[in-house]
Amino acid sequence: MQSLQSFRKTAFRLLIALATALALFSPLASPARPARAAGPYVVDTSTDGPDSNLADGTCSDGVDGCSLRAAIQQATHDNVPTTITFSSGLAGSTLLLDNTYGTIIWSGVNITVDGGLNNISISGLNLTGAKSIFQIQGNDNLLENLTIKQAPRDGVQIGDFLGVGAGNNNTLNDVKVFGNGASGVYVFAGSNAGGLGNTVQSSIIGSANASSCATGNNLGILVDQGAVGTTINQNWIICNAQHGVQISGTTGVSVTFNSIGTSDFIALPNGFTGIYGLGATGLYVSGNIISGNGWAGVWLDNSSGATVRHNWIGTNQAGDAALPNGNDGVALTNGSHNDTIGGVTPGDRNFISGNAWNGVLLDGSGTHDNLVEGNFIGTNFAGTAAIANSLNGARLRNGAQNNTVGGAFSAAPRNVISGNTLDGVAFYDPSTSSNSVDDNFIGLNAAGNGAIPNGLDGVAIFSSNANSIGSLAGSTGQFISGNAWQGIYVENANATNIDSTNYIGVAANGTTPLGNGLQGVLLIGATNSTVRPNTVSNNGGAGVELDGASATGNTISPAGGASNGGLLIDLGGDGHTPNDGDVDTGPNNLLEYPVITAFAGSVITGTACANCTVFIYHAIGDPAAPGGGGTFYNEFFAGGSGNWSTTLADGLTSADVSLVACEAPCLGASNTSEMSPRPVLFLPLTRK
Repeated sequence: MQSLQSFRKTAFRLLIALATALALFSPLASPARPARAAGPYVVDTSTDGPDSNLADGTCSDGVDGCSLRAAIQQATHDNVPTTITFSSGLAGSTLLLDNTYGTIIWSGVNITVDGGLNNISISGLNLTGAKSIFQIQGNDNLLENLTIKQAPRDGVQIGDFLGVGAGNNNTLNDVKVFGNGASGVYVFAGSNAGGLGNTVQSSIIGSANASSCATGNNLGILVDQGAVGTTINQNWIICNAQHGVQISGTTGVSVTFNSIGTSDFIALPNGFTGIYGLGATGLYVSGNIISGNGWAGVWLDNSSGATVRHNWIGTNQAGDAALPNGNDGVALTNGSHNDTIGGVTPGDRNFISGNAWNGVLLDGSGTHDNLVEGNFIGTNFAGTAAIANSLNGARLRNGAQNNTVGGAFSAAPRNVISGNTLDGVAFYDPSTSSNSVDDNFIGLNAAGNGAIPNGLDGVAIFSSNANSIGSLAGSTGQFISGNAWQGIYVENANATNIDSTNYIGVAANGTTPLGNGLQGVLLIGATNSTVRPNTVSNNGGAGVELDGASATGNTISPAGGASNGGLLIDLGGDGHTPNDGDVDTGPNNLLEYPVITAFAGSVITGTACANCTVFIYHAIGDPAAPGGGGTFYNEFFAGGSGNWSTTLADGLTSADVSLVACEAPCLGASNTSEMSPRPVLFLPLTRK
């Protein structure tokens, strides 16, 4: 029995061994596959088809080889970092997408598609409807060294199209994207905090090269619906039919060191605006050349918190010739607020010159609390010659309020606003109010020692109320000099403040003559204004002239001035108006100047209007004759009867002074007079 059992066991082992041996040599054998590494994959066919078997770990469309679509699908399936390149046999080829398969959906992560030096184009010429070439839905992908063209919709879409918080941190590098029916590149966030931190860099968006235009995209780059942290850096964004870059409803987009509408020295226009911010927040625009575009260089429309600094807007790269944008250099409209154009260091300075309309436009009733500082507006890069904006240097209109052009307390926020065809700064419309222009060079070169005239006025105010030109703040001064017409022109405006930081008609050293061609300050029909500049000298007409029968309630008391072509203070623009002992109509009601009726050494007495303030000037020449003027010395009050008496100091006598009357309460909405003639002393006759 024992030997039978032993035989059976031996026979069973032999049968198992035989079966195993047969299995090893069977054609149906499936030996264990060793673990494989994903990619890299090499695209080796120009045809377009999906991967035939994602499970086999091989890039193949099942017919022609490894197509681009199949490679991206296989890399996505692998779900590990993967690189896709192109066979050298495809060099110079155009890969036409098949309309059956449509847009290449790229949902994988850490995938690089690199065209290398093969000059590969991906074309959507055969696509129909609203199809794009790529839609990148995944994270941390890189697309580079390819040409992407001719899609009916977008060349490349990046973002959270599935609403899952993806589409983040993708990069386009060194691609050419042109001829697409919608945007060259569309970056989209959606509603679930995706589409963040994407980058477009070192690419040409709108042309096959950076030297000519053929067929651009409809829009260059569109950043939309909260695609936070998008970076657009070192691209040529040119030749697109609409905007070069549009940022809509998005925070924290950076547009840096691009050429937009130009290839540095020639215009390659985008049809609309270079950079258009629509409802954007915190937009950062720096280091760009934004010139040659059909509309504005930069247009901030209902946008806030933007910084626009260190750009060339309307000139070539050297800043020595115009490449005009078709309207304004920088436009802030429709409620844009808390935006900064420029900055307080030389590296923040924008060069906003050569544009077909204004250098800077602030427009609309909700456009408020914006800051324009530290820029050269209307000059070349060096600030030594004009490259005119064809209208104004800066224009404020349609209710723009509480905006500041320049600054106060230091030279750091100073703009140089010179060389513009019309006015340096212009205000329009009654509701354009409470704006400030201070501490600028208006009509001077950047060194402040020579003129680059604005073609009309330094500052012009048309019916706009309660705006301030200069301030009472401590300051290095605002110099409004060398302009072809008036230094400051005010027409039919109420409550304008022209304050003591202004130097009108002198160079920045405060003494060298650099007069404006006509009046230093001309007010026509102005009411309730305060005019008390530091200096008004050397101008072609009067220092301060007030015209119009309705021009009343204006307090005119410059700290000093002389050597103007007319009087230092002229009511009516007709030269000296003698007192005639009655109440008149006319500018400031032709208030009569004080009269000295007696003097004894340093004590002078006289008459003026009842309860008036009397300003004493140390006279220069005859203040009642052209070229005359004076330096403000002191003030005192006349009594209810108009009688007054005061004691002069510093060795002054009645022969050294001129007087100006200011009606009570003399607080900024009070009539003032012309300056009194310098007293003429007659020696007594001696009979021989």
